[in-house]
Amino acid sequence: MSKDPDETVQTRKAGKVGRDERGRSVWLGEVEPIELELVSTDALQQILKSEGSEASSEIRKLAASRKDGVLARETATGRFQILSDADLEKASDALRPMHRSAAAA
Repeated sequence: MSKDPDETVQTRKAGKVGRDERGRSVWLGEVEPIELELVSTDALQQILKSEGSEASSEIRKLAASRKDGVLARETATGRFQILSDADLEKASDALRPMHRSAAAA
C-alpha cells in the first residue's frame, strides 16, 4: 500500500448473488430468518395519526411505492415492509413442514 494519502485503492466486495449450474440467480450469503408481525388496521391508524414520526414517514413511502400487500414490521429492527400475497404464501409454505413434524411428535 502506498504512503501517498491521495492515492486511492479500488476493491470489489464479493457479491451475495451468483449463478447456479442452471444459470439462475441464487443467494450466496447466509440466509438469516427474520420475525415479522403483521400490522393491524387499528395500529396503522394510530401510527399514521402521529404525523412527522419516523414510522409514519416510512409507511407513507412504502405505500407510495407499492400498492397491494400487507403491512408488516420486523420485530428486531422495527422497520416496516409490505408483503405481497406471494410473500405470505412462501412464508406459509415454509412453516408447513414445521407444523407437521410438531404434530407427529
